[in-house]
Amino acid sequence: MKRGKGRKLNVAVVGVHRGSEFTRYYQRCPYVNLVALCDRNEPFAHAVAKVMGVPEVYGDFHKLLKRADIEAVCLETGDDSHGALTIAALEAGKHVQVDVPLATSIKDLKRIVELSERKHLNVVMCNEVRFWPRIAMVKRMVEEGQLGRIYYAEGDYLNPIVSRRLPEMKWLQQFAGIPSSRGCKGSWQPHLNSPGLHALDTIRWILGGERMDDVRCHNFGPLAKSERDPKKGDGMAALFTGEFGTIVKIHANYHPNRTHLNYHAFYGTKGTCESDRVDEFSGPYLFLDSLEHQSHMMKVPLHMYGVEGSAGHGHEFMDEILTNDFVFSVLEKRQPLVNVREAARSCAATITAQESAWAGAKIMKIPKF
Repeated sequence: MKRGKGRKLNVAVVGVHRGSEFTRYYQRCPYVNLVALCDRNEPFAHAVAKVMGVPEVYGDFHKLLKRADIEAVCLETGDDSHGALTIAALEAGKHVQVDVPLATSIKDLKRIVELSERKHLNVVMCNEVRFWPRIAMVKRMVEEGQLGRIYYAEGDYLNPIVSRRLPEMKWLQQFAGIPSSRGCKGSWQPHLNSPGLHALDTIRWILGGERMDDVRCHNFGPLAKSERDPKKGDGMAALFTGEFGTIVKIHANYHPNRTHLNYHAFYGTKGTCESDRVDEFSGPYLFLDSLEHQSHMMKVPLHMYGVEGSAGHGHEFMDEILTNDFVFSVLEKRQPLVNVREAARSCAATITAQESAWAGAKIMKIPKF
C-alpha cells in the first residue's frame, strides 16, 4: 500500500447526530485530519465539536464545500438528502462517504456515477452488513463452491420501531433517548431502499455482484397507527430476478410483532445456509451434500471458518472498516470496497422495487449500471 509518507486526508463529517460515531473513527485513523463538522443544528454541532476537539463548525453545507483544503466529506444525514448532498460534494471536487442509501432516485444515481467517474472522485456507500462475521463466513463458502449454484436467497430486515411495544424495545427507547414519535411526516419511510437495501446489497455481495434484472414488490400498507404516509405503509416484500437466474426475496418491515432481526438464507444445488431467526448475532445453520448421513440442520460456530467475532454483529467495528477503506482508497488512488457502481446497482434495484409497490406490484425492469 502506497499512502505517501506523512500524507493525511482532510475530512469533514456532515450530520452530527449519527455522524458523531464516524467522527471518532476519523479521529482514530492516523491518515486523517478531521477539520470540520457540519449540521443544520449549529449549536449542537458546536457542542459536539467542543467535546471531540474538532476545530471548525458549519451550519451551511454549501459554505463548507467552498473550503479548498477539505478533500472528502462523510454524509450521515437523512436518507432523502443523500443524493443531493453527494452530487453537490462531487461537483465541488470532494470524495464522498455516504450512508445507505446512496440516493433515492434513478436520476440522482446516474448523476452521481457520471460525476464520480468523470472527476475521478471516490464514492463509498456504507453497508457494513457485508462485513459481519457470519456474512464473511457464508461468502467464503459460496466462493469455495460448498453450496453449489445459489438459485434462491432471502433477506429480512425487521425492526419494531413504529411503536416499540415490546419490553426490550421500550427499554432501548429509554436508554437511547429516542422519542416515541420519530417525526416521520416528511419523505422518510421504511422503504426497500433503506433497510431493505442493506439486505439486498449484502446478498449481491455474497453472490459475487450478480445484478438484479427485474422486480415485483408488494406494499403491506399501514400496519399500525403512525405519522407515515398510509399509501407507502410500514413495510414491503419484493421478489427480484438476477441476471444469472437467481431469485431473491427481500422483506423490510418496521412494525413486526417480534424483536429486531437481520436474516439471510441461501439455497444452493449442494447445500443450504440459513441464519438464526432468534439470535441474529450467532453463526448460521447448514445442510451440505458433502456431509454423509446429515439428518438435520447443523449450527456452525463462526470460528470453524476462520472468522473471529465477539458477541454481537460488530456494527461499529464494521463501519470503521469501511471508513478506513474509504480513506485508504483515496490516498492509494484505488476503488473502495463498496464503490459507486456497486452502490448504484443495489440502489437501482431497491428504488425500482419501491416504484413497483406503489404501482400495485407491477413487474418492473431495473435500470443497468
